[in-house]
Amino acid sequence: MKKPEVQPESPPDPLHLHQEAHQELERRLADYRVLSTELEDFASKKILTIGQAEEELDLQKLDALTIRIRSLELREKSISHKTHEIEKWLQASLIDHIERLERLTDYLNQKLAREATSQLLAHFPGPGDLLPTLEQLGVKTRFYLENTVRPPALSWAWRQPLEGTSQKFTPPGVAINDPIWAPAKRADVVKNLLDATESVLGSEQLVFARLKSEKDVPAFAKPEAATTDISQYLGWNKPVRISPVSGAIEQQERIA
Repeated sequence: MKKPEVQPESPPDPLHLHQEAHQELERRLADYRVLSTELEDFASKKILTIGQAEEELDLQKLDALTIRIRSLELREKSISHKTHEIEKWLQASLIDHIERLERLTDYLNQKLAREATSQLLAHFPGPGDLLPTLEQLGVKTRFYLENTVRPPALSWAWRQPLEGTSQKFTPPGVAINDPIWAPAKRADVVKNLLDATESVLGSEQLVFARLKSEKDVPAFAKPEAATTDISQYLGWNKPVRISPVSGAIEQQERIA
């Protein structure tokens, strides 16, 4: 009996891969929001329980409150570790998302420019030499400007170290009072990181909505930089010798 032929798998749709990455970023942010709410809840419960323990005179009840405080501290530490891991993941992932967004928006803007020019051409049946001018006007039309998406820029506001910087190499007695040189507060870095994540997700949604029917969008993977062997142009593949007369370096033809 002849075995059925195995059909080769079709390559994944690049836009679908972009959307999967978007969903993963969205899911991580949602998880972070939930964990942050739980962290605040445990912190407030711990503060309330500590207050009760400070006023409790019954040793048996005090032991129970002490155990509860310890339990809350352990759960708070566990959730805090998870939130920190997501923060580091977001900080590393946003760079890739913005890089892909730049390629997608470049593709989208070129598409919009062609569509805007075609709309202008409908009013000029025989444009002739007007085509270059219409192409310039296309990117200034309301259609183009309202549909263009600009990706968020990479910002040092959310890319600063989350773990803080070491002070052990600071000379003793030296204090920098200028706030410009003061280290960034971790809370500010995290806030900027979350705001940037929301901005990236919003920009991606706009791009996906405008490219939902496109099949030739830029690939999900970053294109590799082209490498050119320039030795063939510079003669590096030929042996050299030093002239006994002038001392100059002379190239010799390679002997087969």
